[in-house]
Amino acid sequence: MEFDTKESDSWETPLETFQDLAEFVDIPSGAVVWDPFYSTGRSKGFLKKAFPQARIVHKKRDFFTTKQDADVIITNPPFSIMKRILPDLLERGIPFAVLLLGQQLFQKYGQDILQRGGAHVTVLWPETRLNYIDPKTGEKAKRNSMFSVWLLYKIPLSAKARRIEPTKSILMRAM
Repeated sequence: MEFDTKESDSWETPLETFQDLAEFVDIPSGAVVWDPFYSTGRSKGFLKKAFPQARIVHKKRDFFTTKQDADVIITNPPFSIMKRILPDLLERGIPFAVLLLGQQLFQKYGQDILQRGGAHVTVLWPETRLNYIDPKTGEKAKRNSMFSVWLLYKIPLSAKARRIEPTKSILMRAM
């Protein structure tokens, strides 16, 4: 890859996390879903299971130099370069779902994305902390000290998501 990340950035998204996302978003049949951040490549199989109606593209290429024809991006990018990734995603204009640390929403770059994305941004806040997969062992971590969230941009919500009561606090719209 052409960009530097930290070794701790390589933790992968478990299948259940993609399946949970699939319950809340409406990805049409035949849509091309691109996960541009490769790690071990394990997420391609997980995305296929979570979004069987979609065509999944997941290859080991440099995100910043690759222009992929995709209908939506679903990814868990390296957290240490999120400051660079989020503006790039927004500039591409492709609807996306990005897994990031909740605290990153409160950083200047997170606030900038919320403001620039406006009404097109939704945040899905899982009810529990996610236990990511260690790419070296393939095992899930026993615990995670930080909350992760899905930042959605221009992705339609499913009927289930639209029925959530605001008091549940797991679905937030940017204003």
